[in-house]
Amino acid sequence: LMGATGPQGAAGAAGAQGAAGAAGAQGVAGTNGTNGAAGAQGAAGTNGTNGAAGAQGATGAAGSQGLVGSQGPAGSQGPQGATGAQGTAGSQGLVGSQGPIGSQGATGAQGAAGTAGAAGAQGAAGAVGTAGAAGAAGAGYTATSTTSFVIGTGSKTFTTQAGLAYVAGDYVQIFNTGTPANFMYGTVTSYSGTSLVVNVTATGGSGTIAAWSISLMGATGPQGAAGAAGAQGAAGAAGAQGATGAPGVMVYNNTGVAQSTYTATAGTSTIANHSTSVSITLSGNGAFTSATSYVCQVNGATPLGAITVTYTSGTAFTINSAWFANPTNGGVFYYCVGS
Repeated sequence: LMGATGPQGAAGAAGAQGAAGAAGAQGVAGTNGTNGAAGAQGAAGTNGTNGAAGAQGATGAAGSQGLVGSQGPAGSQGPQGATGAQGTAGSQGLVGSQGPIGSQGATGAQGAAGTAGAAGAQGAAGAVGTAGAAGAAGAGYTATSTTSFVIGTGSKTFTTQAGLAYVAGDYVQIFNTGTPANFMYGTVTSYSGTSLVVNVTATGGSGTIAAWSISLMGATGPQGAAGAAGAQGAAGAAGAQGATGAPGVMVYNNTGVAQSTYTATAGTSTIANHSTSVSITLSGNGAFTSATSYVCQVNGATPLGAITVTYTSGTAFTINSAWFANPTNGGVFYYCVGS
């Protein structure tokens, strides 16, 4: 049994370090005595050389914990120990403040075009706009003149209305307003202001006239191509030799019968506005013997459409046309020949 620790004596001078003795055999560990009170810290002596480590003795039973002595001076830094095992992760730190915005990066390459979307549905039709104002009436061709002329061919200058549509080259008809059978036809040479210059090439009737109606008409068309010749008929039997007659022109009536003697008559007339015919009466030397003994050729002074002749008797016939649709009177010429 160990006695109580005595008071700390004064520290003696440190002796020279002795040589380390050989380690003794480990004794049997005794039971731990009670810890004595800690003595005052003595001055540290120089370290002697370490003796060889003795064999580890058996561990004795742990004694009761002695009082903690005062802290001795820190020893020199020992060598770095092996890295310990990774500790558990600490808790998440606070979010740092927002860093400054970086500079703009270079523009990326153009992406491929997307496929076209489906066509949208047809929109509803917009409301109909209001009708525009009617345009001004255009220039016309209906004109009159009081310039006095003797019916005849050649260049004639008529004083007429301004603002008409005539241009050089137009074909016109100029007829007596009261008697359309007195007329002149020709081509416009020029038109300016109220002056209309016409080169007259055809006339009908006679007299000096100072009341004219002027209008546009179509020029006579070119001669149509001749029709193909019909097949040659079989030769008829030779007739008896007739008496030699005086030389002359062979004339046929409207049934195709040749006339040994003949007479001829000619004249002009007018198909009235909105009418389709005019009746002609022959008398004196201009009359014929019957409705079948003569034939007439009729020409229109204006575009009358198709013209036909109805033979009523030797002294009367009717000229028929499509004149009804024309708003002005139309002059006609006839030439009849027969017996």
